[in-house]
Amino acid sequence: MSQLFLDTSVLLNYVQVWLEGDKGSVAIIEGDHEKFICTTVNEELDERCSTRRQIYIDLRKFVEQENQSEVHPIFNYEVLDFENRNPSVSVTDNDREHLRDLQMGFASIDDEDKFYELRKFIRSVKSRKRTVDTEVTIYTGSHKSDLVDEINSRIENYQDSLVLAQGAAWHNEGSGDTVVTLDSGDMVDKESDVNDAIELHYTSGHQLNIVPPNAV
Repeated sequence: MSQLFLDTSVLLNYVQVWLEGDKGSVAIIEGDHEKFICTTVNEELDERCSTRRQIYIDLRKFVEQENQSEVHPIFNYEVLDFENRNPSVSVTDNDREHLRDLQMGFASIDDEDKFYELRKFIRSVKSRKRTVDTEVTIYTGSHKSDLVDEINSRIENYQDSLVLAQGAAWHNEGSGDTVVTLDSGDMVDKESDVNDAIELHYTSGHQLNIVPPNAV
């Protein structure tokens, strides 16, 4: 059985499949693979899902308070009035982009179905997050902090560098060598740079195979 080390982007795609299209299932619920994530990915996924779940709840309350006989801006492409209503969690740039994707997704749904579909989407996100939690094993081993800095000097993304350093530690302990991600810019396209950094702290035999889900 092959072993995969999954990045947050793959897990979020699976959880939010309704918006993004299914790019992550092949790595999460299909095929004969053992799925691993590091503590950094686990914490990031929990934080992103928890924050967005509360945003959805705030958003639903906000929308349902409006006159339902009119199309509220949440279902158009305008800047969200919602952001000015003091949601109970901070809305980051990534969350803002996600909410705009949600707007676009709802634009083609009949007005009378929008509220039902929003509630269904919220339930789907919770269900798919539970599936992720049952499918993955969390790798809790220690990584080389110097390697994080070495990778970051080449890809200039500290969070991704941390995940990749933990992936290298996972591989060093006798697990697989495949990291699965939807991040082409900082991970897939810079595989050679990442592996050059890894060789400085391990050996050439510890290189990672960094691929998108469709290459699994």
